[in-house]
Amino acid sequence: MKNNRGLFIGGATVVGLAVIGTLIYLLLCLTTIAPGYVGVVYDRSGGLEKETLPPGWHLVSPTKKVTEYPISTETVHYEGDKAFSIATKDGKVVKAELMYSYHMDEKRIPDVFAKFRGRTDSEIESTYMKDRLSAMIQEITSNYGVLEVYGDKRGEINNKVFESFRKDLDAVGIEIETFNFSKIEPDAESLKAIQSLVDSQLKLEQLRIEKDQAQVTAEKQLVVANGNANAKIAEAQGEAKANAALQQSITPELLKKMEMEARLKWGWVTIQGAQAVVTENK
Repeated sequence: MKNNRGLFIGGATVVGLAVIGTLIYLLLCLTTIAPGYVGVVYDRSGGLEKETLPPGWHLVSPTKKVTEYPISTETVHYEGDKAFSIATKDGKVVKAELMYSYHMDEKRIPDVFAKFRGRTDSEIESTYMKDRLSAMIQEITSNYGVLEVYGDKRGEINNKVFESFRKDLDAVGIEIETFNFSKIEPDAESLKAIQSLVDSQLKLEQLRIEKDQAQVTAEKQLVVANGNANAKIAEAQGEAKANAALQQSITPELLKKMEMEARLKWGWVTIQGAQAVVTENK
């Protein structure tokens, strides 16, 4: 009886240890892939696996290494102490804060892993991507002066950097979605010169506005003056036409009739033109 009991206890112990060992092994094999990421599996004995792991829980042999890469949008900011210092065509140095967003091409994730020798996305961001972006910016801004970089050419430069950076990274399986200079700050001397130029331009603009306003006022006054002159001309022409019509309407017969009517009423009247002259009855 005691022997059977001992065998039972021994068997239960073995089973328990086996279960515990299995659980420990499963825990060691359990890998989680976060949402928005895929996992690249590298087998130390068999090399890189072509199939990636989707988000979720997976059992992966402890002999294999899993590296996650983002397939959803990641946003990178370079601000403050992390801002880029870039040189312009005229030898000035400006501080540029910027941001860009990207994701990795899911179909080319294994190639990304192979090219960068298993480095994580954060490591790729802070080394390769940063170096390439710096090179793109420097190559483009070296063709512009500080006034252009800070002023009216900023949008043009922004677009050129975006296109160059996008094409460069696309070649290695990284897709740049957006790029933007959030702040460009020249040195104090350049900033003072820029402000002086802006003030001069504002002054010229104000003078132009005042000139335009004066011209509009003069044109209005000319219109009013022309209107008054035309009105007087029209009035004079009207009077002249009336007088001419009156003169044309006075005929010898009309004058004779007027004279006869006046004699009947006033006595002796002589009609001279359109005027009646009353004289003493003869």
